[in-house]
Amino acid sequence: MSSVDSWGDDERGSLPEWSGGGSSLLRAGAGGEGMVREGWGQPPGRRFGRLWPGISVHRAGEAHRCRMRRAALALSVAAVVLGPLLGGVVVSVVFPDTFRASPSWIAVAPLPPRAPVLGRLLDGRPALERGVWASDRAADQTAVAAADDAHLWLGVDRFGHALLDRLVLGFAAFLGPAVLAVAISLGAGMLLAALLRYPDRLLRVRRAAHFAVDLLASQPRLMLLLATGAATSFDLTAMMVALGILNIPRAVAAIGHQFDLLSRQGLLEALREANIPAWRIVGRHVLWCHCRHLLLVQAAVGMADALMTEATLSALQYGGQDVSWGAMVFQGRMDVYSGIYWTMGVPVGAIVLTLLAFHQLAEGIALLTSEKGAA
Repeated sequence: MSSVDSWGDDERGSLPEWSGGGSSLLRAGAGGEGMVREGWGQPPGRRFGRLWPGISVHRAGEAHRCRMRRAALALSVAAVVLGPLLGGVVVSVVFPDTFRASPSWIAVAPLPPRAPVLGRLLDGRPALERGVWASDRAADQTAVAAADDAHLWLGVDRFGHALLDRLVLGFAAFLGPAVLAVAISLGAGMLLAALLRYPDRLLRVRRAAHFAVDLLASQPRLMLLLATGAATSFDLTAMMVALGILNIPRAVAAIGHQFDLLSRQGLLEALREANIPAWRIVGRHVLWCHCRHLLLVQAAVGMADALMTEATLSALQYGGQDVSWGAMVFQGRMDVYSGIYWTMGVPVGAIVLTLLAFHQLAEGIALLTSEKGAA
């Protein structure tokens, strides 16, 4: 049989001698005729799989290690940025007097503007001679000397606020409402996705859910957030609740896609034929077994979206929090022209790094769960 004929026979599965993998090469002899007859007469993909079956395993191992390295890097970035912030929030809750950026502390010991520690190390001039307004040059020397502690690592603004304190307290004030917004969007998204995508006879309920999702998706986010803020005196919690409601269609789309995938695979129909209750199918087999990684990714992305929205509104003076990072950006926007760069640079850098950390957290979770799913 010629090599061309053996190619076609192997495609039809009529060459059982290939079932032994690469052992036929050892039986072919040293002349190599068996390799030409049985090996190089095969299609390229099957030929290399028969001759070197470890190639696909090696490539799979390389892909696994690459995903693990990317996931480790992403989670490390998230831990380096979010770890100190969350630690500061815990300390501020357990020991309220640790971070002193409060009106009482500012009234008792106001400080002149000071650059961060790194800026003072790069610049050899005394602390009072850099970035201080003329009216503040005669500030109390004892107050400045007493304030040389960890609270001033990031500098002081012109109002006497320690920027490190304001960053921690601003993140603490943002964290609770942001988690509430994420919980609202994901909770309502799971319920509406189950009503819309699960094959059931609740036709009227499905129509009402579909109308509600379409109505939310068609609304202008910024206008509704501003209207909510105007109605509630720009209360942060109320605005985050509105943001969570506006993010429901995004959660419905993500979770509904997983429902569609499982339905096309026949899993939902098989579970229904096994007389498993609908609540158990949706709650355990769909949401828990197949959507929990997706919910974690959506939660991380939702936190980044909440931070960006809150900082943007506060920077435009549509926020009610004095310790907000956006309010810090607004207060420091004019200081840049006077050489006081850190009052705006510190909160902007904190916003950028925190957004990066949340997105890296989402990417790391996605890489880890995709690896488990592939395994």
